[in-house]
Amino acid sequence: MLFQNLEDRSLSTPRLIISDAHAGLVSAIRESFPDASWQRCKVHFMWNILAYVPQKEKKS
Repeated sequence: MLFQNLEDRSLSTPRLIISDAHAGLVSAIRESFPDASWQRCKVHFMWNILAYVPQKEKKS
């Protein structure tokens, strides 16, 4: 729905879309903009990595 709304408002096909790696979101992006490249957001990527780092090691 969101992506269709953007297309309806004359958004040209983006060349790159950056988002978190939520499977539903990535699927919707690929369905709505099949020619666009997708990249995982660096902030979300780091958050996911830090979830596995012990609390006492996070400052370093």
